[in-house]
Amino acid sequence: GLTSLPEGLFSGLTSLTSINMSDCRGLTSLPEGLFSGLTALKVVDMSDCDNLELPAGLVDELKAKGVNVLHE
Repeated sequence: GLTSLPEGLFSGLTSLTSINMSDCRGLTSLPEGLFSGLTALKVVDMSDCDNLELPAGLVDELKAKGVNVLHE
């Protein structure tokens, strides 16, 4: 299964408001800067991604920008 996402996956998608990656149990890592430049982003759902190790400070960084982060 999918264990990581490619760098630049969301680049240029400035109108993207929601990302649902819930239940991606095989996902183990996210590239640095995956969500950078997503100025319209409001929700990132990473719930039930049991093996996902998030980059340090990512959740706090997103929340500071007003993004609702679901990850547990």
